[in-house]
Amino acid sequence: MNQLKQQHGLSRRPSQQLAARLAVSSPQYDVVDSIALRLWGLGKSYRRYQRQWDRVKQWLWGRDRQYYTEHWAVRGVDLTIPRGKTIGILGANGSGKSTLLQLIAGTLTPNEGSLQINGRVAALLELGSGFHPEFSGWENVRLQAGILGLSEQEIDQKLPMIAQFSELGEALDRPLRTYSTGMILRLGFSIAISVEPDILLVDEALAVGDMHFQQKCMARISQLGEMGVTIVLVTHDIGTTKRLCDEAHVLEKGRLVQSGETEAVCNWYVARMLSGENVPECQPHQPYRHGNQQAVIESCQLLDVKNQPTTQAWIGSTYTLSVKLRFAKDIERPVLGFYLRDRFGTELFGTNTDNAGIELSGVAGSEATVQFRFDMHVRPGAYSLCVGLVDDPTQPVCLDWMDDAILVEVHDPIPGRTVHGLFAEEIEVTLAE
Repeated sequence: MNQLKQQHGLSRRPSQQLAARLAVSSPQYDVVDSIALRLWGLGKSYRRYQRQWDRVKQWLWGRDRQYYTEHWAVRGVDLTIPRGKTIGILGANGSGKSTLLQLIAGTLTPNEGSLQINGRVAALLELGSGFHPEFSGWENVRLQAGILGLSEQEIDQKLPMIAQFSELGEALDRPLRTYSTGMILRLGFSIAISVEPDILLVDEALAVGDMHFQQKCMARISQLGEMGVTIVLVTHDIGTTKRLCDEAHVLEKGRLVQSGETEAVCNWYVARMLSGENVPECQPHQPYRHGNQQAVIESCQLLDVKNQPTTQAWIGSTYTLSVKLRFAKDIERPVLGFYLRDRFGTELFGTNTDNAGIELSGVAGSEATVQFRFDMHVRPGAYSLCVGLVDDPTQPVCLDWMDDAILVEVHDPIPGRTVHGLFAEEIEVTLAE
């Protein structure tokens, strides 16, 4: 094992399964190395047979002919992940996100390329993977912790922490087959975060738990990130990606198609989903615009109570977002909407004309001005307004979309006031007699 660790450059003991699957040709790992993961041309393919008989023919006469088609779930992925970063992996179903995480975790063997892993990996992948249904919760904890490389003494020390976080109580004495999906998730996540990993892999499993446990997991993931743990998170939740991740990457048909600063990549990904393949490249800290331009946003302004354009707002005051539209072609069911986003790109509030029951006339050559009036109650800070025009909200086709259309600075008229939470709502506090 020591020889294997030297060969693969690992400072901590990995599981035997993980160590056996690593394909690394790299210098000896130093604990001060700033890189947690390196992937070089990583790829995973599967054979697809049209008929079961083709499998037999491939086994008998495979040297002369090929009786299968090759499907690449992941191919040509080059990626370097710095230590202590939280990375988001985005992509549609079937894009290769889960396969990529399984390659990093060591549960799949790559067909091509190599990877370097600097540190202990803990993974929360497919729900219940690696658990034995007839074993009790306690026995499955020992099984999983042992696979992750913990000694018996370390496992004994971790058991109370795992039990407390999972909140499963007496259920830990029962066989796993009696657990609900949420209970299995609790157990798996509790084990993964309790082994003091250097790298934590999370694959969409958090969406299964109840609201209380999801919030608890998110808080723990944020805490691990602050402690310097490298986190690779696969999720369809754009808001979660923006809140938690330092960088984001987009997979499409197994290939890495976009990487960079989180908000810019998330905006590009949304554009990709709405507008298809022909969307402009994202640029960090730059307004991002996309759409087929069959109708366009001519202008947008934030107006104060005197109808004067402004980018400075005050808590408690009323503002109007005025958006002028021009229709180049006939649009059957145009809908205009907006979001107010915080500095992380999280959408705080917004609405659209369809929700408001307003029908826009999308006649070619016509113009329209829509005004959204609202009171500003968010806490002081920097915000942005996103404006989008689509055709048919049920199956939206993006006409014109402007991220960061207006940058707004919100101020508090009450000096020295502490605002708790995201919104500065007026709350009356009394003492009951």
